[in-house]
Amino acid sequence: MDTQHLDYVTPFDRLTSSESLRIMKLIIPYVEPESQRFLALYIRFLELQNTAAFFQHFNNGIQSQEFKTHASSPMDIFQEIAPYISPEFAETFENISNIMNMMDMMDPESFDMSSLYGSMFSSDIKNDNNEGGESENE
Repeated sequence: MDTQHLDYVTPFDRLTSSESLRIMKLIIPYVEPESQRFLALYIRFLELQNTAAFFQHFNNGIQSQEFKTHASSPMDIFQEIAPYISPEFAETFENISNIMNMMDMMDPESFDMSSLYGSMFSSDIKNDNNEGGESENE
């Protein structure tokens, strides 16, 4: 069995669940097999009931503790949720982030094509002039 596990309870679970429900989840493997299904469904039902009650009384929406506005970058969001995800999933997020950063660097609007073309053609003109100059001097 994998010895590394996540010890974190998500902020949403803290708002909509309780310590007793988390303990009940931990007990499921120790209950008789024929009772496990009922207990699991009962736990999910209570969580759903708690979630509905939470949103019935809380109309402002849920906000991150780190970011008080809804306009956060994907990298900021990743950094905030990183403690709650597996290392393998974190690596996938990191790869996606690297790809997004590379795509941002290749943004055509920030890329000055005129200076690129100018430098390419000026070096071609210099090479042509040098070649022509060398043949006349010989």
